[in-house]
Amino acid sequence: MNDQPIEDMDEYYDFLPADHPLYNKLQTALEDQLKEEEEKLRMIHKEKREELKKTKRRREDFGVQLYNNQLQYAKLQNANDDNITRLRLLETQRFELQNTLKETEEFYKQKQVDGKIYNRTSDAINAITLEEGKD
Repeated sequence: MNDQPIEDMDEYYDFLPADHPLYNKLQTALEDQLKEEEEKLRMIHKEKREELKKTKRRREDFGVQLYNNQLQYAKLQNANDDNITRLRLLETQRFELQNTLKETEEFYKQKQVDGKIYNRTSDAINAITLEEGKD
């Protein structure tokens, strides 16, 4: 550059005003470029907004589905608890019936034993009576 002092540098670069006709072509090209860039950014912004809407909708749908699944799970859990309660009740009833059956079997076994003893005793008495009747 020249041997000019730094203070004169501003004057060196400010030799044409911004509205000078020589800048028209450059300004038009720059304006077109900025408008293009702005349009691209608007499109990207629009796409991002649509994507955000879709994502929010999906999240909402997942939330609804999760809520419905939780309700179904709660119903199934209650049904399972009811089934467990019924199973325990049936097990208790079965245990009681098995005990009753065992007692009844023992009772009838004793009756059979008593009946056999009775039959033997009855047969012995009959045999004695018959022998006395023959004498």
